[in-house]
Amino acid sequence: IATWREWLVVSPHHEDDEVIVYRTGPAQLARAADLAPPVADSIRLVQAQVIPSQTIRAGWVQIPVHWFVSRALDATENRVCIALLDGDGTPVQEGCDHRILNVPEGDSVTPGMLYAIYLVQVAPSIDEGDYQVAFYHPATEPASLADSAVLVSDLVVTALPHSFDPPAPANPVDVTFGDEIRLVG
Repeated sequence: IATWREWLVVSPHHEDDEVIVYRTGPAQLARAADLAPPVADSIRLVQAQVIPSQTIRAGWVQIPVHWFVSRALDATENRVCIALLDGDGTPVQEGCDHRILNVPEGDSVTPGMLYAIYLVQVAPSIDEGDYQVAFYHPATEPASLADSAVLVSDLVVTALPHSFDPPAPANPVDVTFGDEIRLVG
């Protein structure tokens, strides 16, 4: 049932302990698309989530997305950017090499409800903290990114746990070579 709920982006028409009924005609899908925020003139982000919602530096997140595309998209339009925004809305990491839908070179994306899964690696140099994952179209002007990006979810980034405690030597030795090299074991 969870998989059906993920794929059917509209609310159930009827639901009880034994049955869930969905209306999936064009009118229901159009209503869901009308409520979805636009990423571009003909591209709306209907539903998305970030899995997991917490990761480490250099960790990977998966972002399943439902798109509604209102007209055919050529290769130049079949692109979307994914960014991590800090608390001020400034992008600290972004990538614009993601396609809305993978289609053969030269083919266009047909209109309708589309599903895609994006894999994004968090930069190893990013600071620990709370970020927002956002989508925007590459044609968006950088000055208007904060206003036009569609915020999807929060993402918490933590540092890798590390310890630099020196190991105990099996054969302790205390030898110094000049004033620069010291051998302890």
